Amino acid sequence: MNNPFIKPSCDGDIFTGVEVNVGGEYFLIAPYDLSDKDMNWKDTMRLLDLTNNKTFTYKQICAMMMFREEINAIMEEYGGEPLDKWYWTCAEYSPYGMFFYNAHDNCLSGYFKELTNYCRVVKTL
Repeated sequence: MNNPFIKPSCDGDIFTGVEVNVGGEYFLIAPYDLSDKDMNWKDTMRLLDLTNNKTFTYKQICAMMMFREEINAIMEEYGGEPLDKWYWTCAEYSPYGMFFYNAHDNCLSGYFKELTNYCRVVKTL
């Protein structure tokens, strides 16, 4: 069984993000947003595909929410951007809606795909 942890990830002197290993989910959160709040969900998913990246799954965002303060402390200590906005997930619940993470309230909510949000790259480890 894996021991849960939240820790910085570095490649030499370069901060590459925060590793999260919680509840069977093991992933790396990138240190910076991929996009500003200027892209709708479908365009964001296309950009992720073009750059060979992914964003939060439903399980990853739930695991991250439990340790948001620790993750943000590491981001700030190492020069990354804290998770403090509204972020897309890749989790759809209908043809028109998907789940997003509201960092201001630390909650997961539904949202319409044609509206705009931020995106943070997440790599499954």
